[in-house]
Amino acid sequence: MQPWRFIIARRNDENFDKIKGTLVGFNQAWSPNAAAYIVIVANMKNEDETDRSISLFDAGLATAHLSVEAYHRGYAVHQMAGFDHSALNSTFGLPSSQDAVVVLAIGKQAPAEALGEGAIFEREVAPRERIALDELIISGIL
Repeated sequence: MQPWRFIIARRNDENFDKIKGTLVGFNQAWSPNAAAYIVIVANMKNEDETDRSISLFDAGLATAHLSVEAYHRGYAVHQMAGFDHSALNSTFGLPSSQDAVVVLAIGKQAPAEALGEGAIFEREVAPRERIALDELIISGIL
């Protein structure tokens, strides 16, 4: 069934500007430097209009594989949840059975210094922290 779809936009095209207009927070500041945006859209209903509870999982897998392939080809991928979902859905005329899940910014990785000084730079160079493994496991043996 492949319950995911893509909206693809290259920098300087109409769709890129439409997507950029729905971004919020710090995503508005740095991401327009990306070469492309890809919106991952999930089909949330089956053909008989019943809820398709697995759609977000399937869209996530499609996103993960797309990201791995992009990295393999030398591109950086940054997944953004910071966008106005309703505005993006409306802008692209998505039916109520579909929902924009995430926006990917894709391009060649620039040095952190290209971000200039300020909060965006500080966030980029800050140490990454991961949740401890024992916090991720609800039940079972480590």
